[in-house]
Amino acid sequence: EPPQMCRDRSAAAGDWECVCPPGATTERAGRQQAAVCTYKDECEDYGYVCTAARQVCEDPDASLAGDWLCRCARPATGASAQGRPASCVLDECTASCATCAGRTCADAGQRCVDLSMSPHDLEDWVCECRDPEVGHKQGGAADCAKDECLTAGGANGALCRSVGQTCTDPNTHVSGTWMCVCVAPQRGAAKGRPAECEQDECMIDANNAVCRRAGQACVDRNRGASGDWTCECVDVDGETQAAVMATATCKTEGWCEGSGGETCRAAGQACVPGSTPSAPGLCRCLAPETGVDGMGRAASCALDECTAACSTCAGVTCMTAEQDCRDPDTAPASTGDWTCVCPAPATNAAVRGPAACTVNECEATAGTTCQREEQTCVDPNVAAGSTGDWYCECPPPTEGKQVGGVAVCRLDECILHQDTCSGRGQLCVDADAIESGTWKCMCAAPAQGEQLGAAAECTYTDTDECSEEAARKMCGDVGQACVDPSASAGDWECRCVAPQSGTSGAQARASCVLDECTAVCATCAQRPGSPANLCLTAGQTCFEGSTDPASVQDWECRCVAPSTGAAVASVAVCARDECDVRANRDVCEREVGKDGEAVQECVDPSAEGGDWECRCRAPYSGAAVVTGR
Repeated sequence: EPPQMCRDRSAAAGDWECVCPPGATTERAGRQQAAVCTYKDECEDYGYVCTAARQVCEDPDASLAGDWLCRCARPATGASAQGRPASCVLDECTASCATCAGRTCADAGQRCVDLSMSPHDLEDWVCECRDPEVGHKQGGAADCAKDECLTAGGANGALCRSVGQTCTDPNTHVSGTWMCVCVAPQRGAAKGRPAECEQDECMIDANNAVCRRAGQACVDRNRGASGDWTCECVDVDGETQAAVMATATCKTEGWCEGSGGETCRAAGQACVPGSTPSAPGLCRCLAPETGVDGMGRAASCALDECTAACSTCAGVTCMTAEQDCRDPDTAPASTGDWTCVCPAPATNAAVRGPAACTVNECEATAGTTCQREEQTCVDPNVAAGSTGDWYCECPPPTEGKQVGGVAVCRLDECILHQDTCSGRGQLCVDADAIESGTWKCMCAAPAQGEQLGAAAECTYTDTDECSEEAARKMCGDVGQACVDPSASAGDWECRCVAPQSGTSGAQARASCVLDECTAVCATCAQRPGSPANLCLTAGQTCFEGSTDPASVQDWECRCVAPSTGAAVASVAVCARDECDVRANRDVCEREVGKDGEAVQECVDPSAEGGDWECRCRAPYSGAAVVTGR
């Protein structure tokens, strides 16, 4: 208990008494003995600072000035903070509360993620499916999408591989969609069973070239057998001539025998003789090209790689992924440019392979909901199977977000005006972060005084040594508070003012530090009025470069392994090798060679999301295809 003061009422002997120090109420003076004192709970004066942050105020020792603190209200957790709101978090996945997940996700064998661990953001927890299943749902167990090539112990995938085929599941949100697909150059696919594969030997460029150089058509009438393709032509008598695996001998005369035949052959087209030797013939497109015959000239031919059968054509690639195929340039010279396009409302396209389909709910429908309130719409996961996780986010400097709807925006005005108070060794408090014009500066106890919207004029008791200008100046010039804890002489001290902390200085300046990872301030990782640290809310760690109060905004958010990345004074963009995801590797490693080893491997070439690809392993060769197809 602080020392009491001795008072002598008169010159008479034996009438001295003890009275209580400033800040305490003398219940009964002590005549020649200690007085009975009562001390005021500082939470009566400062409790609203904690209440505004939905926290609890505690004064651990009413006899000491300036020791009141804010404590996180259960079920929120976090370290208590002296003289300011605490940094509290509420993980609805692990806490016990009315809005918490409890065992909802765990009982479904799923992972629980709290999108925001702010005590202000409730009912935003999500159940996420575990690999190899995908999917999530806010506020309940997810309906997981299953790649049927990988589930059931991989039995379906093994069935396809046993006959030399690959397994693919184009719609993991619907059961019974897996299929076996033939390996190039064979073609064919079958849902739920091995495919009947066929090979059009005319799709082999070398075979087709033998016929085309002679202006003849390559035909493979029995695609289940090999070595039976033929070159065919129509002779002057209108009869079809054919030769197996060689150029056919056709009777020609007239236009096709002369310059006309050269015209057609130069264009890789067939020459059809005219009705008489002197009549001009026709140049005709050869498969896989189609088009209009040219009378006496080259035909107008096109090659639609989405519908034709050729070595560079799409075949069943887009169809098996339940996507649309488009060939932007059907000129015969333009090959290998066909694309798979995601069906609406999904977006994205990929050249020569299935696209990684995305659905940005902010672009589709939700964006207008946020824009009407001048808020930003964010869809954190645009994968086609991820829906219902978009949220509205308040524009800076206000803070707040709401999953699935408009956010309630908060602005602790101490973000803008904190220096006004701390520069005078005073505490900045905004009692209502929603309403504007409610911030004020408060004097450090036991001094009294507060001022709305400006620095306060502090009043001191007659025995308060901080009433001396020299003492106040020593502390105030560096933004520290002068505090006289008792009526004893020579015990005044300089104390650090939030957001700084440190060791008080006895009749000297305090040794203060500013850890922007743990403090709450305008330049900190946790802003005034924000209930949680930016890094921790994003699932990252916070690192403070220097705790010198003059060194601000040098804190970093750092990604948690195995992800990598860091950002100064902001949330980091984390990079992760997408091939670390088992489901992605399995897509590439499904096809096995004769040696029992996977023919392809998974490669993630950059830190960007969604760009992992399958690449052929030596001695195999082939074009890499983005997103593992």
